[in-house]
Amino acid sequence: MPGTHDLPHASLAALGIPYKAAHALLDAMDKHEFHTFVVTRHGKVAMEGAYAPYPMEASRLVYSCSKNFLATAIGLAIGEGLFKLEDRILDLLPEYAPEHPSPYQQQLTVHDLLCMASGHEKDTSGQALSTPGADPVRTFFAIPIAYPPGTHFVYHTTATYVLSHLLQKLSGQNAHAYLKPRLFDKLGITGTQWQQSAMGVDIGGSGLHVSADGLARLALLYAQDGVWQGERILSHDWVERATKKQVENFAANHVTHSDGQAWDWAQGYGYQFWRCRHNGYRGDGAYGQFNMVFPDQHLTFSSTGQLPAVMDMQRFLDDFYANFLLALSDTPLAEDTAAQADVDARTGALALPVCGQTQSPAFPFIDGAVYRLEKNALGLTSLSVASQGDGLVLRLGDAGGGHTLAVGVGSWAQTLQGWPIGAGTLYARAAWESVYRLAVHLRAWGSVQSTVLRLTFTDNRVQVEAVSTEHRLPNGQALGVREG
Repeated sequence: MPGTHDLPHASLAALGIPYKAAHALLDAMDKHEFHTFVVTRHGKVAMEGAYAPYPMEASRLVYSCSKNFLATAIGLAIGEGLFKLEDRILDLLPEYAPEHPSPYQQQLTVHDLLCMASGHEKDTSGQALSTPGADPVRTFFAIPIAYPPGTHFVYHTTATYVLSHLLQKLSGQNAHAYLKPRLFDKLGITGTQWQQSAMGVDIGGSGLHVSADGLARLALLYAQDGVWQGERILSHDWVERATKKQVENFAANHVTHSDGQAWDWAQGYGYQFWRCRHNGYRGDGAYGQFNMVFPDQHLTFSSTGQLPAVMDMQRFLDDFYANFLLALSDTPLAEDTAAQADVDARTGALALPVCGQTQSPAFPFIDGAVYRLEKNALGLTSLSVASQGDGLVLRLGDAGGGHTLAVGVGSWAQTLQGWPIGAGTLYARAAWESVYRLAVHLRAWGSVQSTVLRLTFTDNRVQVEAVSTEHRLPNGQALGVREG
């Protein structure tokens, strides 16, 4: 059984979570697109769920939640004596020193990189991490430092990358290999991989693929002061330093709520952890990857999803605080078997909504017909949709030969064909949005991104529109004519 089966579980009432609050959390999540989540309290799993088609064990890119794991590796390396927080980066990486390093470059320490206070005026990631063939560390030191290190917050993944490079140099292992026996194996985190730069270094600040279960185990480790099943893995000093405010980020990220409070990206920053309201701290990654710890409530919340913007993430946090976190009881509540069963039934039936009908009176004319497409930005040359069992089969021709996708109707179908999101397991589901328009929803196991392929049939013609949530995935239109 995948997921949290080997972790202790307890009922909502035993953990002081009102049933109404549990439903309020699910209501808050239903306003957005979450994929998987785990809630723990007092070290025990209280709630977990996966929105179909995503399985609970799916490892996916968690974007900047990767930073929490890289910081943990740095904490372990410091504990093993590889380097110290106050060590200067150019003393550890002298081969990257500019010909005439500035005083600020010479002062830069491990601490400064951990808390995003390198002194740079703006984010260096676009220049350092996106230039083909460039060494990100060398590019990082080629960019002038404008402020005394440790005094000015600028969030940039390059700082984390430099730490990943430093760890690899001094340990002889990349971050993933370093963490495997020290963290992943001990916590039972499986199915991980880390994307690397062209220099063969784990990106560090992004690129980690891990499940919500894996996120939850890291959150639990920190919530338990670095102790896992009786073994101290992280020192108390590291956990305290990593999760408290090390640098102020109010000026850089200030947005004021209607209640007068600054939003959750202006509560301060620790060692690759954001501070939260209500004395919490968190990792968060683009598109709604969360890994949150609230010590006062002995609570963790870990999730994957597809929330398009930071403000969507903030709206969820607002709901989370008001209707869930602040509703928790300090003591166990009365058990209600029926109420617990209602929550369990709801979490067991979670699914992404797909709007439309399962049938169309126009389909018999379309079934199996081949449409030749005009030259288009999608790179497709032909298309056909045919019935197959209880679902459909979508055939897409291109210069490479083509792709055949099994598509569910009324449920999700699984296929190993990777178009358009990439090789690996793909989930597909179709619904008729109108008599002549079929929407095919495509989801990949290892990605939070998605594509919707809308096919509009008119007489002997078809219009194809691909809309994706990520610019590197197909977006555009194509027109075609029916053969014969």
